[in-house]
Order: sequence, then structure tokens, then C-alpha cells
Amino acid sequence: NPEDYKLLNAQLLELDKESQMGPAACRANPASCVTMFVADGSGRCLDDQGALVNDKSSCDALRVVGLHVQRAENSLCLDTWSDEDRDTFGFYGCHDGDNQKFELPGGQGTSRICTQSEPEVCFAMKPYPAL
Repeated sequence: NPEDYKLLNAQLLELDKESQMGPAACRANPASCVTMFVADGSGRCLDDQGALVNDKSSCDALRVVGLHVQRAENSLCLDTWSDEDRDTFGFYGCHDGDNQKFELPGGQGTSRICTQSEPEVCFAMKPYPAL
């Protein structure tokens, strides 16, 4: 039935628009979502696995919640994996350990966030999605 296909196409188009706007948390409160670029001049951002990547289309939607950085998609916390490698990050269940705590050196409203654990790694926060 042509009417069924017309309705289905409209529904698929709406779903596609929503998916391009990011996770539900970002659609509900767009200003709460950011992308994070490591502040080393490389232009790399955090992807959905916590890897630092050059492909801006792979930058994940993140939210700063208290002292934590969480994936907007599932609220997992950004974790330094407790090693000395400045490029090693991943997402893990939140446990309030030092390897999951971040600080805003300039206070609330700043666009820079840094790990509390050593070695210190800082990120520039930019509005999601990254362009």
C-alpha cells in the first residue's frame, strides 16, 4: 500500500534526523553536550571508545557531570586506565576513583578540563557535534 510506504518513509526520515542530533541526553539539553580535543595541538578528539582520533566525525558526545566526564549515550565515565600513558583513555563504569576525576582549571564556564591524576592531560571542550 503506497500510504504505508509514505508513512514508513516519514518515520525513517525522522529517526535519521534524531540520530544526527546525537544521543537523547544531547537532544533534551543540547548545551550539556561537548566534544573533547586533547590540548596538545594535534586536533585529536575522544571517540566512543575513549581513543584519541583525528576524524572529527568520530568525536563522541560527552557531558561533564560533577568531577566526571561521561558519555552522553550511556553515562560511562572517562577513565585514564591508571597508567602513565598520556594517550590512554577509555570508558568504564563510574567508581569515583582519582583516575576518573577531572577539574576545570578556570572554574565553571571554562572550556578547558584536565585530569586530576598524573600525568595531567588537558582537553579543550567544544560544543557537540564537532564541526
